Amino acid sequence: MRIYDLNVKIRTFFIALNIFLLVIAGFSASYLFSLREYSVKLKDMESQRYALTQKADELRRSSDDLTRFARTYANTLDETYKANYFKILDIRNAKAPRPRDYEGIYWDLTPSQRALRHPLGNSTSIKEEMKKLPYTRYEYEKFLESEANSNGLTNLEIEAFNALAKLDKDAIGESVEQLPANQILAIRILNSKEYHEAKEKIMLPLDELLFSIKERTQKSIKQRDDNLENAFNALFALLFFGALAFIVVIFAINKKILSPISNLTRTILSFKQGEDYSTKAKYYDDEIGLMSKHFLEMKKKQDENHAIINKLGQTDPLTNTLNRRAFFDISERLIRLLNRSEGNLSLMILDIDFFKKINDEHGHLIGDEILKHFVKNVKKIIRESDVLARYGGEEFII
Repeated sequence: MRIYDLNVKIRTFFIALNIFLLVIAGFSASYLFSLREYSVKLKDMESQRYALTQKADELRRSSDDLTRFARTYANTLDETYKANYFKILDIRNAKAPRPRDYEGIYWDLTPSQRALRHPLGNSTSIKEEMKKLPYTRYEYEKFLESEANSNGLTNLEIEAFNALAKLDKDAIGESVEQLPANQILAIRILNSKEYHEAKEKIMLPLDELLFSIKERTQKSIKQRDDNLENAFNALFALLFFGALAFIVVIFAINKKILSPISNLTRTILSFKQGEDYSTKAKYYDDEIGLMSKHFLEMKKKQDENHAIINKLGQTDPLTNTLNRRAFFDISERLIRLLNRSEGNLSLMILDIDFFKKINDEHGHLIGDEILKHFVKNVKKIIRESDVLARYGGEEFII
């Protein structure tokens, strides 16, 4: 019995299954590659944003350090702070080697710690460092504007230093009231409204630069985050669809291959046990179905041949009556049946007189015809329930 819901060849079925699995694997690999690419780009953008912000912030910190050292020098007249002030300018303008990791904490450390933790590197200006990073034109122009304003602020600080240079440091008093006029002038310059306005001119372009970095990198990072999320969602959907497809494939394999093989096995076992399971089995129009069809046809042909052989083994081929062996088999069953029912039976033996003489005078062909004619007439006389058999030669038994 055939069913047609999965009526396709097994080879075609597995080719389609392999193509399907390759498509699923291809899409999965593509999405995994996209996830990796988005993750790497996102990581690079985060690192880039940090580097851009840190380098832009270096100008702000150096400006603050210049202000701090200038004011401290004006208040204490300690030449160390003045030396640090000019050292910052030299590092910024590539006139002195740039310490490694200079963008981190540096001037708040003692000289010994600075030498230990930040060894000197190559001489490079902050402008050259900025060119190495992917700033936009607008951001780089803001940096140049801030740097120019910072250089303008140094003019006020140098003016204060010039006033302090005229002091006789040995004649300086110990109290505020005893400060020389030039020192007071320097302190006023470094804390004046003009100084604060100049400081704002440095910080305002830097603030705009940092805001620009933050805004554009946030947009790019958000776009990458969205791409990453979409790729994750697509991959999860693909995995979910793949899981459902896997369940369907398992069901199809069971119904298409395993179940027909099991049916064929049960059919073979049923034949072995003398039963016939073939009418209950279901097969598709495929290789297993074709094999099952040929097997059943072979079994049918074998049964027909067996019936013919069995008939030939129990029938006399000339007279088409039972032979001697078949007669004894039937007789034994009849005798057992009659013994149980206490019935009776009759036994007759017949032969043809002078049959050998007929064969000798007229030949065996005439003898065979006489045997056939004899059986034909006997069958007309006996009942259907009677048993006629050729006992041997021209002898018959009923």
